[in-house]
Amino acid sequence: MPSVFVYSAGQTAAKHFERSIQQGIPLTTFRSLLPAYAYGELEQAYPDGVCYLWGDRGGEHGRQYWQQISPGDLALCYRNRRIVAASTVVATLENEAAGLQAWPDAVNEPYRLLFFLSKPVWTDVPVASLPQYFGKIYQGLRRLPTSQKVVEDFGSLDRFVQDSLLRLSERARSARPMDAHVPAQSTNAHPLPDDDAASASDRDLIAAEPPASRRNPPWSRDELILALDLYFCVDRSSVSPSHPDVVALSALLNRLRLHGNAHRNGLYRNANGVTMKLMNYRRCDPTYEGVGLARGNKLEQQIWDQYSGNREALERASASIAQAVDFLEGEEETKSGDDTDSVVEGGILEVVHKRRERSRTLVDRKKSAVLRDTGRLQCEACGFDFQLVYGDLGQGFAECHHRSPLSEAAQSRVTRLNDLAIVCANCHRMLHRKTPWMTVEDLVSALTDLKAE
Repeated sequence: MPSVFVYSAGQTAAKHFERSIQQGIPLTTFRSLLPAYAYGELEQAYPDGVCYLWGDRGGEHGRQYWQQISPGDLALCYRNRRIVAASTVVATLENEAAGLQAWPDAVNEPYRLLFFLSKPVWTDVPVASLPQYFGKIYQGLRRLPTSQKVVEDFGSLDRFVQDSLLRLSERARSARPMDAHVPAQSTNAHPLPDDDAASASDRDLIAAEPPASRRNPPWSRDELILALDLYFCVDRSSVSPSHPDVVALSALLNRLRLHGNAHRNGLYRNANGVTMKLMNYRRCDPTYEGVGLARGNKLEQQIWDQYSGNREALERASASIAQAVDFLEGEEETKSGDDTDSVVEGGILEVVHKRRERSRTLVDRKKSAVLRDTGRLQCEACGFDFQLVYGDLGQGFAECHHRSPLSEAAQSRVTRLNDLAIVCANCHRMLHRKTPWMTVEDLVSALTDLKAE
């Protein structure tokens, strides 16, 4: 279960906050101070060369909480009774020399317990406005006791940031006079109120429910297949949002056209979300010694049951989905409503499948070949003949179904006539109804069994 940590950056730490959280520190500052493996991981996590970090001096309570931090956790900065920044934990490291390099004025009491963070998302949320999650005052580093409640209420830490912290921040800024507006890029450009009581505008925000319209949509079958394939390819005990394969999958998921652009935001299928989904699969994995994330859904379990025992099929399906993205990006955009529906219902492979079935040249050639050989266009599943039933109106009418299995749908653009089957509209819908799809032979067998009953 991911956790939420709160670290305080009061007036005495204002310079430290500005240096390592607001501005960030060039990663090369720590090159000679960190182990090679640790520096290499941070290089991957900070492609622009700027890192963000905070630390603790290592007192009894500070070390206790620091040891609980894991990559993928949410770290919130507390100043003047407000949450002013949100970041994902990238890595933790005990290194006094690096702490002194980050905050050289702390030579008498150096910060040795470091945690590296993603680039902050700036917020402006009084802790009093979310009493169901936050206490009144924080000092030092603390794990939020309501971490599990946050995940249960919002589904993920990403959604908590997007649907609660950022939403409340925007409303709070909008409620202020223009001269008191706090820019999103700077949390200390104007003094913030320093009292325990919430203002009138803050009280209006208390217990605000996250709007469903702004939540990231549930993961689709295609996305879960890609995530499960990655789950088996990485070290599951130490995977983090900075892992290059996690970052690559995040980029691929953002290229998938599964939910349209309306849901796209800075948190949509980001590396933190991918990491959390991998943690979800631990719940299904009998070889994992922990418990994984408690929250999950039936589709995750279905994907696990279908593919965990057949890694070869999983790799084929995952590769086909990835190739389908390239295929569709290379094709002219299709505005057909059928494509939109199939993306939601059947996934990107069905879109590729249907586009190949709609090739007029190929369909006409298939019909011509069947008419030449048999003299009629009869459904290969149920025997229905449109011309026989509808007369001249049904002459030459039939649909074509691509026989190729899902795993081959995106691997080749060359389709032979034998790859297509003549079917009626009803049987065509039935062939596409189940996942994985039925073969024509399976449907013939099912119809035969029904007639025998």
